[in-house]
Amino acid sequence: MKKYPLLNYMGSYAQELLYETSNSALLGIPEALKNATQKIYTQAKLNNEALYSFQVRTFLETLDLDEDEISKFMQDNPNHQRLGLEIFKILENTLLEKQAKMSAKAFKLYVIKECSREELDKYFYIITKISRHLVLIIDHLSKLPKLPNDNFVKCSDGQIGYKKASDLIENANLELVSFDFIRPIINLDPESDVRDPTKYFITPYFYNFYENIFKD
Repeated sequence: MKKYPLLNYMGSYAQELLYETSNSALLGIPEALKNATQKIYTQAKLNNEALYSFQVRTFLETLDLDEDEISKFMQDNPNHQRLGLEIFKILENTLLEKQAKMSAKAFKLYVIKECSREELDKYFYIITKISRHLVLIIDHLSKLPKLPNDNFVKCSDGQIGYKKASDLIENANLELVSFDFIRPIINLDPESDVRDPTKYFITPYFYNFYENIFKD
């Protein structure tokens, strides 16, 4: 294996798989694959369980609810066990420590009745979709100048429009559109409500999410 320095970047079990298969007789390849694959599966399972444990611990440490708040929530929500199972299933499908922290913040808002179940579900939807790449984009958006409320107007279709054509985001990430973090600018010409698909503005919902859920 020393002949192939790039193999140093492979995991030890992946290296073992390569070694066993390359040094087996043709008839021995299936057995070598079986043995090495089982080891890879076992290690992957352990890694997944360790990551899940970290996520759960981060969630619980961030949640920081007192006993009275928890007791009242359980009394007011007879289906709390199902919701708890749903939350831990969500954590099982997350990778980033930040996702665990955001999940805890969202759940706490629900427990103390500062958001509805519908709003909680939307928070969880966004949280599960967030990647390291999107974390960087959200951080960047938060640093852009916040626009005064008088820049926004209601249009005839009920959407929020933006009165100025400067300082807009161009060619934005479409996932941010699905999160309702940004919206396409609307042409405010009295004779047209046509949207400009290349320019977007940051919505009030983004600032709500950033301050209450995302921000450390």
